[in-house]
Amino acid sequence: MKATSKALDIAANKPARLARPIAEAQRGQASKATKYARTSFTALTHAQLPQVFDIVKRGLPPGVVDEGADYLGVPKTELVGILQMSSSSLSRWVREKRSMPQAESDRVARVARVAMIVEHALGSREDAVEWLNSKIPALGNVKPLGLLGSDSGVKIVEDLLVRAQAGVFG
Repeated sequence: MKATSKALDIAANKPARLARPIAEAQRGQASKATKYARTSFTALTHAQLPQVFDIVKRGLPPGVVDEGADYLGVPKTELVGILQMSSSSLSRWVREKRSMPQAESDRVARVARVAMIVEHALGSREDAVEWLNSKIPALGNVKPLGLLGSDSGVKIVEDLLVRAQAGVFG
């Protein structure tokens, strides 16, 4: 079965599995994130929104982009493109051991938050990563991950998840 149809089958055939509201996913698991939220993409996916706000305000370490690419199963260059970052700026922040500016940190946090929401909706990290990297017919055969570079793209992905949770397809 193709990844796209599997993801849609999960949404169509397992409504109980998708019954968790997005708000529950956004609450996260603070205990997992507290120790590592400043340096770990994975922990960032489980942080509560007030924590994420504080972390973003201070700036994320540039290494979180590498972790995010690993977490999402994509090349770093693809994630850097989605995040609308300059590779040379990212290299400079690493070289100078500086945190990323707030705007870039916020884009990384946005991707992490949506990854967590998808993980909660589909039930596992593996299914979430597969779905984020699959062309989805309801999104015009575009990968959801590719839409996460803008706030409006995030809203489109979140809207699709809400509709799937409600059993509305199309």
